[in-house]
Amino acid sequence: MFIISSMIITTTITGTMVAGVG
Repeated sequence: MFIISSMIITTTITGTMVAGVG
């Protein structure tokens, strides 16, 4: 469960960074 939550958080942060840069 913790791993899945971590993956979701990482994906959200990465998506935010990409959206901010792009």
